[in-house]
Amino acid sequence: PSGYMQEGLSYLAYTLPILGPAVYLAKSMGISILDDAWFRPDWHNLALHIISLRKRRNSLQFGVSDSTYSYNGFLPFIFNSTNDRNIKAALKWFYDRTMGINSSSPAYDGKDKSAALLYYPYEIVAQHPSVVFPRS
Repeated sequence: PSGYMQEGLSYLAYTLPILGPAVYLAKSMGISILDDAWFRPDWHNLALHIISLRKRRNSLQFGVSDSTYSYNGFLPFIFNSTNDRNIKAALKWFYDRTMGINSSSPAYDGKDKSAALLYYPYEIVAQHPSVVFPRS
């Protein structure tokens, strides 16, 4: 199982604001039973392959998701879905350009604003994804 929903990115963005904080809270309390299931989906791969850098915030549509702004509530919750600092650096670069400070239309609304405050990897320098994921 991939961990993705057949209903699409909109439903993942709906679920992650509930699931993400619960997983992170359990982890901070030393409860690791959810870790394998949380890390398995490779959320960063999904984000980097289907979310567009266009101003309209398009994403590849699958399932019943809308293709526009369907990932509000998704990106900030996946910063800590990996322990790999390089992947976090790529996600930070990507977030900053799609919804954050380097975006052509920053989004400080919806579910993203509080999640970005809590989970944004301030301590990591952003890196272009091509540095983290070189071409094969």
